[in-house]
Amino acid sequence: EKPMDQVKSSFADLEDVPWAKEAIGVLAARGVLQGVGGGYFAPNEPVKREEFLKMAVMMFGLLDETAAADFTDVSQSDWFYPYVATGVSLGVVNGVTEELFGSGQELTRQDLALLIYRFGNIANVAFEEEGEYILFDDDEQFTACGRTAVSALAKSGVVNGTGANLFLPLSSCTRAEAAKMLYEVDKLVIGK
Repeated sequence: EKPMDQVKSSFADLEDVPWAKEAIGVLAARGVLQGVGGGYFAPNEPVKREEFLKMAVMMFGLLDETAAADFTDVSQSDWFYPYVATGVSLGVVNGVTEELFGSGQELTRQDLALLIYRFGNIANVAFEEEGEYILFDDDEQFTACGRTAVSALAKSGVVNGTGANLFLPLSSCTRAEAAKMLYEVDKLVIGK
């Protein structure tokens, strides 16, 4: 592991996400995430389903080269095939339909929380069960599974909403938000 001061991000576009700089720098140094080229990370761009799966699979060291996926929008020649296949074989992710994985679709904040929660449970993350969960004012927008996941992440200090006591579960999640949440969950892995 490089000392933190050497992880100063090589990306030129993180000025407006100071809260995510450290997370993005550490994850980039560990090979969990890449930029979009030209020295940029595009932190405020929405994270796509396949992009996040790669980040989570790499973060927790779960890549299964032998896993297979059978979606019409995921072919074996796609860069994201092994990550989607791993997510499916672990039971962490499904398609948006029986046939479609949903490649290129943006992840909502609720879906991201749910994926992180499921990956975390496989990766031996100790989520805080007892902490206080303050109901978000847009709580009615959660699915039951989403509420469980967000509650666990909130109690564990991984998520805290967007201000004004809103979680915005149906909004797109940005690349910076995804990196920050993964970084925070990784700190909770037992034995680290």
